[in-house]
Amino acid sequence: MSLLPALVSRGDRVIDVGGNRGTYAYRLHALGARVEVFEPNPVCLRVLRDWASHQAAVNVHAVALSASSGTAEPGDPDRSGRDRTRCVSLDRAWHRAGGRY
Repeated sequence: MSLLPALVSRGDRVIDVGGNRGTYAYRLHALGARVEVFEPNPVCLRVLRDWASHQAAVNVHAVALSASSGTAEPGDPDRSGRDRTRCVSLDRAWHRAGGRY
């Protein structure tokens, strides 16, 4: 966070991939950046959209980004059913390893 002011200038367009609940998006917006946030998790998406609805320079996209095209359902890496806002993955190997490499 402390490096962001050195990297981002007012009016820059920045991309927040895996926006979660908006920690980086909020800081980037406060620096005057135009922010594109990508977040597939519906719980986090509600938080982001609520906040972004009052910010003209923030666009929230309800998708995950990947190096491959296609569709997938995000999985719960530890299969616990607990709060899925912190860690969700599409990587099958990661799921088989219980959320660890």
